[in-house]
Amino acid sequence: MNFSRREFVSLSSVAAFGLVATNSRLLGAVPHPRSRQAIAADPTYFEWKPIGATAWVGMGEGGNTLIVASKGELLLVDTKFAAFAPALRREAEAAATSPSAAKLKYVINTHHHGDHTGGNHAFSGDLPIIAQEKSKARIIAQLESYKKQARNGVAQLGRSDKPAAKSLLEEAGKLADNSDSMKPEQFAPTKTFDKDHEFKTGEQNIMLHHYGAGHTDNDAVVHVPSLNILATGDLLFHAMHPYMDVGAGSNSTGWIASCRKAAELCNDKTIVVPGHGAITDKAGLLKQITYFETVLAAVKHAVEAGTSKQDVLKLPLDEFKDYGATERRGMVLGALFDELKPAK
Repeated sequence: MNFSRREFVSLSSVAAFGLVATNSRLLGAVPHPRSRQAIAADPTYFEWKPIGATAWVGMGEGGNTLIVASKGELLLVDTKFAAFAPALRREAEAAATSPSAAKLKYVINTHHHGDHTGGNHAFSGDLPIIAQEKSKARIIAQLESYKKQARNGVAQLGRSDKPAAKSLLEEAGKLADNSDSMKPEQFAPTKTFDKDHEFKTGEQNIMLHHYGAGHTDNDAVVHVPSLNILATGDLLFHAMHPYMDVGAGSNSTGWIASCRKAAELCNDKTIVVPGHGAITDKAGLLKQITYFETVLAAVKHAVEAGTSKQDVLKLPLDEFKDYGATERRGMVLGALFDELKPAK
């Protein structure tokens, strides 16, 4: 994720048009949606990138979103921030028009962080939301953060230079005004799994895997074997320093192990959708392992030399000088220092 926990509590935006949750009292009756053709003709708020004929990635404003269509059914992976979700739902169904129209059938959360689950409220009323079992309590505990995301939508849209932003302001305002009515069940997954879970979207087999604590204690990778697509969630921050949520189980050993297991699902032609960053491939996923191994070696050398934690936080990591999210470099160094030299 491009944001710290503090940032993803406060950032967000957008639209309550597509809110359909029957367990929600936010907006009352949902207006009849415009035609798919009309929506498709409008500029979209998110950038939708096709990956093959029947899958797309929605970029921007939180974690990457993957959608996969098959036989009129649509799978959506990760729901971004709370205020963006109604537009996300609307645009996802509008994007999935080839080879034929598809309607949402399932939603998956790759982990509990708010930039991947904040939008659950726009889907939970009529769709199953699937996630690893440890995510549920963490998602429920984030209710106040989700409310803040919704309230900040209008300001976020006001600062946006995207052509579609202004058209969403009224909807975002309604969502913000009703944010106090949000309930935990609007965000919580409705189906959870432990290690593995398999189901179908149309004719596509969808396989979910949890390899233990890595980025969090509830990471799930999403594998679509017949399309050779793997969505990693935040186990992969492509070409950027990662966010380590130590309080939720993040650790480098588990992270490396999870990435290695995920890489076993890939070949040289696999399309890998990271939690943040550009769409990549197996080589991009393996670079996440290289990142942690390299940084661990640097921190271990410093610890063995008696370097203080304060000075370890300043290590330049020149091997990754071109990586984004440089503000997180010190956080990673500090977390790895604590792994190697825990407080007494």
